Amino acid sequence: MQIRIGKLPGRVSTVDLPAGSTVQDALNSASISLGSTDEVRVNNASVAPAQYASFTLSDGASVLITAQVKGN
Repeated sequence: MQIRIGKLPGRVSTVDLPAGSTVQDALNSASISLGSTDEVRVNNASVAPAQYASFTLSDGASVLITAQVKGN
């Protein structure tokens, strides 16, 4: 399966992963390390750090890492 992954601002690339891959697998495959203030969003929905190893991706998924925005 193919997903799009990237850390914003920056480049978003397409990565080939085996079926059943998780968010953690995608981060490892793309060699992306997360900072303490980064937020991971899959198909525009936030994913908690505790779910990275269990959140299964589907073909065509979009994984974007952005700076976390704090509200009031």
